Order: sequence, then C-alpha cells, then structure tokens
Amino acid sequence: MTQQTDNAGFTFAPLLLLFVPYAGIVYFLQAREVWLAGIIAMGVITGLCLLLYVARNWQEIVSGFLGALLLMAILAGCAMIPVVGWIADVLLILFAFGSVLSSIGALLPYAIKAALIWAVFLISLLPMVFHPIISPAVIFLLSVGLGSALAKKQRPTDEFILMMASTPLLAMAIASLGKLLQSGIGMRTAQFQQNVSAHSRAGVQVGGYTRMITKTVPTITTTVNPVAAAIGTAVGEKKPEDD
Repeated sequence: MTQQTDNAGFTFAPLLLLFVPYAGIVYFLQAREVWLAGIIAMGVITGLCLLLYVARNWQEIVSGFLGALLLMAILAGCAMIPVVGWIADVLLILFAFGSVLSSIGALLPYAIKAALIWAVFLISLLPMVFHPIISPAVIFLLSVGLGSALAKKQRPTDEFILMMASTPLLAMAIASLGKLLQSGIGMRTAQFQQNVSAHSRAGVQVGGYTRMITKTVPTITTTVNPVAAAIGTAVGEKKPEDD
C-alpha cells in the first residue's frame, strides 16, 4: 500500500491526539477528576491509534494473516507423515520465533517512547502536581516538540500512530512469544498402513495382504497466533523510516 509523505514542516497529529484531549479534560472537569479522565483518555487514544494503524495497513495484515494460516494448513497436512511432519513443526516454530522476535525488536523503541509520553501526560494530572495553566502548557510544548521531531520522518503521521499503538501491539507479540515458549516435543501413537508380500509360514503359503500397524512418533506441540504474525509482518514491512 503506497502512502503519501506528510508535510515535512510540521505534523499536527500530536496536537490533535494529545493536547486537544488534555485541554478538554482541564477545561471541562474539576481538578479532582482530571487524573481519572486522563487514564480514560489514554485508553481511548491508544485504541483509536490501534484502529488507525490497522486501517492504514490492512493489506499487509490480511496478507500476513493468510500466510500464517497457509503455513498452519501445510503443517496440519504434513503432521501425519513420519519425519516430514516433525521437520515441518520445527521449521514453523523457527519461523514463528523469528517473526515474533523481529516484531518485538521493532515495537520496543516505540513502546518506550509512548510510555514516556503517557508518563508525562498522567503525572501532570496528578492532584499534587496538576496546575490549570502550567500543566496544559507542558503538554502543549510536548506536543509541539513531537510534531517538529516527527516532521523529520518520511511518514510522520504513520510514525506517531505506530508509536501510540505500539503498547497493545507489543503486548500481543509478547503473549504470542509466551505461547511459543510453551511448545515442546512429545510422543504420540499413529497408525500406518503396511503392505505384506506373499510369504511362507510354517510350510504354509500365505498370500500378500495389507495390515495396520501402530508406531510411536515424535510430535511438537506449538501454538501459533496468526493475528500476531500478521501484525508483526505489517510492522516489519511498513515501519516508518527516516529521510
């Protein structure tokens, strides 16, 4: 998906999504109510940015989701084949680990920046810190500074949306990694068809026949989250770059 480069001079996304809600909280609510309202605003803004991120990168997310489902379908098809199914399990786990770790590595810097921004946002609303003039001025300067810094990026709006949405995306990637770490190697029994050729038994000629035999084969138990893999693919492919 091709996206146009935003205005290279200044981006108003931080002012719209940080300062405007903050100013509304300060203007309409009492001092004892602003901190709780700030927490609610943080959740709403994070959720909105997550929806915007998905909307702006839906093609990459859908393709990653379908790719993950295809891998899982191939694994399911190969699971009943001795040796091949075990190798397919190993390859899938390696792919999943690489994808999730790559997503975590890409999202972590954004999540740290978002945590610092929200820390300033919420601390300035604490009853013992809040000031009806100084606190909004601090958030205004923070928003202006972010707008100026992000303007140096190739896609500043995408950069800001990804930053604000990085916390839930990172949580999903970590949860997917936790599921993968629960993977293990176990043993299961499987039935296979065996053709027996004609032979002689105790002087009696026995014709060829087919029989079912039971074997114990190794298997890998793994849980792969296709949604997390899809979002990780989108983060890797659409991660905003500097000029």
